[in-house]
Amino acid sequence: MVAHPKKPGVAAIDKDLLPESPKLKFNEGGYITIENTTQRTFQQSETLPISYASFVNIGRPFKGDIGIAVLDNTDNVVKEFYSDHHNTGGFTHSIYADYGDLMGTDHLIANAQTIKVKLSDLKDGYYTLKPVCYERNDAGEFEALTFMKTAPNMEVEISKRQR
Repeated sequence: MVAHPKKPGVAAIDKDLLPESPKLKFNEGGYITIENTTQRTFQQSETLPISYASFVNIGRPFKGDIGIAVLDNTDNVVKEFYSDHHNTGGFTHSIYADYGDLMGTDHLIANAQTIKVKLSDLKDGYYTLKPVCYERNDAGEFEALTFMKTAPNMEVEISKRQR
């Protein structure tokens, strides 16, 4: 149960805590990685293939997309990247089209899902990459991002200097 006083100056309840919010959660074997490299310093001209796997739906059936949020050193989201299926109904449409696009409760995604992260427009500095999901509403529009639960994250550095 989530309770909240309706008083001025009290912050709103985090939408991730509400029962109707998406509940995609990484399990014990969950991981995030950059394909084909162990480097952690990159240039703005690069596009990173970020893969993650082993997440499960612990909430009500989920319809939507997955992606990666890029956060700066103050934990502000500065860029968002979606799956390759975003413009055609999202991740769940690509896998669960025969089931109303719904990823059912307890469904596990064990295979790696890759999101292309373009580093253009990012300034030199350190960034955190976090797995996210986007619920698709009845009108077919995607809602604001929700961070996946217990998700691993990754730190990268953007630098103009040569590696």
